[in-house]
Amino acid sequence: MKKWLALTVSLLMVLTLGNMAMAQDEEEKPDKIISTTIDGDMIMGYLHYPGYSVENASMDADFDEGTFFAQFRWFNFRILTDLTLSEEFTAGLVSQFEVYQDEDDDYETSASPVQNFYLKYNPGPFNVTFDAKGRDIDIGFAEYLKLNVARRYAKDGEPPIYRRINRFAKQMTVEVPYENFRGVAVFSLEETHGDPMDFVGAAFEVEFGQGKYAIGYKDEYKQETIKSKIRDKEKSIDTSAVKSPIIVVAADYKFSDDVRLQVDFNHREEDGDGYTGYWRHFEPVENYPATPFKMTNELWTKLTYHQYKFDVRLMKTLKSDTWKDNLAYWLDGSYYFAPFTVGVFYRNYATEIEQKEFGDDDMLEFYAKHDLTSSWRDSLRVFYRTNGSFGAYVQLGLW
Repeated sequence: MKKWLALTVSLLMVLTLGNMAMAQDEEEKPDKIISTTIDGDMIMGYLHYPGYSVENASMDADFDEGTFFAQFRWFNFRILTDLTLSEEFTAGLVSQFEVYQDEDDDYETSASPVQNFYLKYNPGPFNVTFDAKGRDIDIGFAEYLKLNVARRYAKDGEPPIYRRINRFAKQMTVEVPYENFRGVAVFSLEETHGDPMDFVGAAFEVEFGQGKYAIGYKDEYKQETIKSKIRDKEKSIDTSAVKSPIIVVAADYKFSDDVRLQVDFNHREEDGDGYTGYWRHFEPVENYPATPFKMTNELWTKLTYHQYKFDVRLMKTLKSDTWKDNLAYWLDGSYYFAPFTVGVFYRNYATEIEQKEFGDDDMLEFYAKHDLTSSWRDSLRVFYRTNGSFGAYVQLGLW
């Protein structure tokens, strides 16, 4: 009860702040721009996952026999302030108010009120941005490449970098934008490798005809142990190492308004050891069980053909010495007839939990979704899996 009371009070405070920000004086100088964003997600419903239970900070539930659940995944309110200092210099501040559930199993609002502050120099043919807390530079819909110094302090692919790490992640981004071309390079201003100008990576994007193409590179860096002050306590944090360079290629081509092809490719050797994928295999539970294998390459393709959508994800794993046994994949096909979507999803592998409970090596799912509002994020979804799992839940997005 205390959690929901704290959550309600927090929501009222956020809405009050939002009204104050949007009600600013219309005669304010045009060189100062204030905008706001609200991001959040709430899920509630019934889930039946035989043999599966969750005991972590965000949820404590046993789905083995089926259970009703309600989950507030996050809420974030941000105020973005851009201040034009001159024709070439712009300063910015990103303030945040965030409600989340931390390791202590309590709803907190202790995220740093400053998500980032930056200074941008733009003489014309190029621009240079200094970020005190880092920012994401990514390409492709899969976002395999995320150039951000702050992500060196991330874990499990879902970084709490802007809420719990009371540490700057100083970053310099150099961008060369043209009409149909964009080149970006990111440098770390942290003292990594004894070099305060460590090269993080670069990305290039070009638009040609009806398509947009990109290639990105993330440089390797060693793991380090740093000390950070979290809630008045000193803690040691190991940075996320990249043992070998990451190469990402992306393409997005529109044949027409109703036909679109998107392809993202990711190559990440990690010195031959491969890397682990963290995805929500037990949708919609906020849990990221690791893939039961490590991989070195991913190819993700999305095709939209009028009301049809096809999703194919191929992964080269390190499970055995044969090429056939090393191929893991997803197949997803759906048909949309407003406001409904019906589809079939298949993957040729099972998580360790599924293997232990059912002895399965794959998983097939049938699902249907009903849009509750004009936003596809607000929906009612029902599903059934061939291993006996099923469920129904409502998902509401606050943005």
